[in-house]
Amino acid sequence: MLLILLFSMMQIRRVLVPLEQLIDGTRRLGSHDFTTQVKVTSSDEFGELASSFNIMSKKLGDQFETLAALSKIDQEILATLNIEKIAEDVLIHLQKITYAHSVCISVINDHSSQAMHTYTIGKNEKKLPTRTLSLLDNTRQLLIQNPNGLWINDELICPQAQASEIITSPHLFLLPLNWKDQMVGFISLEFPITVQWETDKIKRIKDYADRIAVAFYTKNREELLLRQARIDALTGLPNRFLFVEQLQKELAQTQRTAEKLAVFYIDLDHFKKINDSLGHSVGDKLLCEAGIRLQQCVRVSDTVARLGGDEFAIIISQLNSEHQATTVANHINHALAQPFFSTEKKIL
Repeated sequence: MLLILLFSMMQIRRVLVPLEQLIDGTRRLGSHDFTTQVKVTSSDEFGELASSFNIMSKKLGDQFETLAALSKIDQEILATLNIEKIAEDVLIHLQKITYAHSVCISVINDHSSQAMHTYTIGKNEKKLPTRTLSLLDNTRQLLIQNPNGLWINDELICPQAQASEIITSPHLFLLPLNWKDQMVGFISLEFPITVQWETDKIKRIKDYADRIAVAFYTKNREELLLRQARIDALTGLPNRFLFVEQLQKELAQTQRTAEKLAVFYIDLDHFKKINDSLGHSVGDKLLCEAGIRLQQCVRVSDTVARLGGDEFAIIISQLNSEHQATTVANHINHALAQPFFSTEKKIL
């Protein structure tokens, strides 16, 4: 009788101990502890349940970590849109989940479809200097044709890890950064061999790609709106708003350094006659040509602006004497006194 009782107690203990461990593991999940595993090594149903529980716990931990990181990036996008910080966060998390030898985010220049600005991180989360490179046409076509990413073994113009870390024949996974039907860049992950990823990991990589794509698209859009508000659409010169802003800065600078500056106001005579007799398209060409000539009369550091209509203004900074301003004025008069030609005949 005693033996039967002891055997029953052992059977109960064999059931209660792993059950308590599973219950304790469930409590840890509730407190966001996804790292501590349930240690049930038996080969029965409890062992299988513990193994499944540990796998589920790890996946939940990965998902929770990703959601927390994405939430932080979202806050950065909404608050400051600090592209450097956002890119660095994405690089660190991508390397952590993929174990890549290097991770590179390449941003396509909004003003030149061939130019790229790159952010790269090597092994041990070592940030590498940013660089400006060229995007190969064949790489662009591959990215357009493979929106879900692709593996390549060819050389890609993208900064790799340091010399000691470079792999002889790197395998690169490329993932385009697309948002609102516009490719703003791409991510490249470097490995010694082609890697097979589970669906969950690919989804996590794409989640980070979507965030950085939104950030770059928003930044490009913001800069475009800012540019449109301050740049004359016809000539590409600063408009009245930007001219006044620049003049205020230059005046503040001269007060600190006691240097001189000159402001020129230029008005094209008889411009209305050009529009009335030859049409506004010819008048627009004349204004553009006048803007080019004015820029050629000053230094790159000086400001040439179109205030509106046929009115231009120039700021010449860092002058040592009035004679310098007079010399510039003579150059301007001479440049604008030369005939303006359309494709058919002289305009002015």
